[in-house]
This record gives sequence, C-alpha cells and structure tokens, in this order.
Amino acid sequence: MTFGAFGKIPSVGDFFRINAPTGFPSVWDEWLQRCLVSGAHAYGAGWDELYMSVPIWRFSLSPGIAGQSAIMGILMPSVDRVGRRFPLTLMAGLPEDTKVIDAHFVDDETFETLETIALSVLDEDISKDALEEKLSAVTCPVGAGSSVCRVSPGSVVACASTNSHDLLATTTAALLARSFQSPTIWSTLMEGDNRLMVCDGLPDGLNMQGLFDLDADLWREGIL
Repeated sequence: MTFGAFGKIPSVGDFFRINAPTGFPSVWDEWLQRCLVSGAHAYGAGWDELYMSVPIWRFSLSPGIAGQSAIMGILMPSVDRVGRRFPLTLMAGLPEDTKVIDAHFVDDETFETLETIALSVLDEDISKDALEEKLSAVTCPVGAGSSVCRVSPGSVVACASTNSHDLLATTTAALLARSFQSPTIWSTLMEGDNRLMVCDGLPDGLNMQGLFDLDADLWREGIL
C-alpha cells in the first residue's frame, strides 16, 4: 500500500496531489466542493471560523465510491499559501479483499499516524516533498489478527484473536454490514467527544452538514 495526499497545505500555492488512487481525485474534489459551497450557504459569515474548527475525520470508503478500490484515510481542514480554504486528505487504496468496515475499526495505529502527519503539515509548515517522504514510511497492517462474527436471528457470536477492542470492532462491523450496501465510515476521536457516522455512499444533506458542524441537529438527535 502506498499512501498519498490531495488538497491544500500552507506551503503550497494551490491544489496538489501525491500518489492518489486512480479515480479518487475527481470524485473527491467534486464532493468536497459541494461540501464547502453548502457550508458557506448554510452558515454565512460564520462559515470560515466553523471550517477551521472541524476535527480530523477518519474515513473508509467501499470500492466504487471514489475509484475502483476501497480507500482509507483522514480528512482535515487546511489552507494554501495565500489562505484559501480546502481540506487536506491523506489516503491509500486498500487491498482488493479488504473488509472495509472491519478495517476501519481495527486500524487505529495507521489512522493515528496519518493524523500526526496531517497536524505536522499545519504546525511545522512542511513542504510537499517532506510530506511525501513522511507518507512513504506509513504502513498499514490491514488483515492483522483474525476474527469472526456470526449474526443470526436472535443471536450474535464473535471471536477475535487479539483483544476486546477487536472483539467489539468485529461485532460492530458485522452488524453494520447487514444494513448498508456500499458504506462509507466516518469517525473522529476527541477528548470526551467521539463521533461515528456510517452512510451508503458519500455523506450528503444533513450527514454532510454533520461532518462540518458537531452541533448540528443530526448529532443532537442522536443524544439519548
């Protein structure tokens, strides 16, 4: 697996890409442009401040959503050299036999590495070449360990070879897989405030708004 990048960073004057999976940039760019236009329309003068407060989202895309391969990565608000706003995406295409939902819940170490690299782009103002070098060192242990989950009417049975986190991840993935045709999985981990969103296809409408506004009605309706 080769990790790449797409979007804007402070050290570069405009859009750039590094090792983006085939078919990914055009779909991703079109979707993000719609996100930004929708956000600006919905929030008006408050949009710029809201945009820069968006957390880093971890995402996993089913095959066919943005190119032929399944994709994992992170999405972070960013700007270019002159301050024009557009998110930075760090991502990689996944092996053909990867179970996307399972991978999303067990690949914490890879996501954490990508988040650290993304933050360094803003904090250290690193160059495109330096970013590419950092990404070349990222590894992804997709498929590490083994787990099994059987869901049947009235029961759920799961086994995992590693730890309780993987056991819960395996169970969650199996239950979600029964509800979605071509899921995209989104999660963000913040101190005392973690979020998860699963959609068929890329988020749109209220789901799209929920990625950029953690106080959106979408999230309040989920509070019990």
